[in-house]
Amino acid sequence: MSRRLVIVLAALVPFFGLATPAFAAADDPKEFCAAEFTDEAQQNARFAGKVCLVLTAAKLKVAVKGTCAWNYSFYWGKPLNCRTVDSKYKLTTPLGVAAEASLTGRESGIGKDQVDALGEDFPCLAGKYKLDVSYKAEMMGLSFQWSRSVAKQHQVEIEAQC
Repeated sequence: MSRRLVIVLAALVPFFGLATPAFAAADDPKEFCAAEFTDEAQQNARFAGKVCLVLTAAKLKVAVKGTCAWNYSFYWGKPLNCRTVDSKYKLTTPLGVAAEASLTGRESGIGKDQVDALGEDFPCLAGKYKLDVSYKAEMMGLSFQWSRSVAKQHQVEIEAQC
């Protein structure tokens, strides 16, 4: 009898193991994003990204996320490194309250092309947010200099649910 119980329990373990990631995913931050954009500077640097409101624990934060690309004359590829700098935003909440702040820039790391800039947490109100975001993505080539950049401004509206 106990042998059958062990076999049944052993057969059920994979099902519980498969269910575990679904519970972990519930803790992941939820994102509300505007349409993606692609910006180029002098046809030698490109930033493809999106402006998002990231929801964690009933608080929102503004984020600019994207991918850097370097023009190697015959193809677009990854730069050696990429970072966001001099990024800021103006925000209008669903209640009409306006605020502005800087975004904290970050480096992608050598050989990576994904980068973001994040704002500070603020209380979440369900509704439509108006954002005026400006960012600058700098790219490093094989000379180990921040020699190319893309700097743009985007005005977006994002609907968030808390």
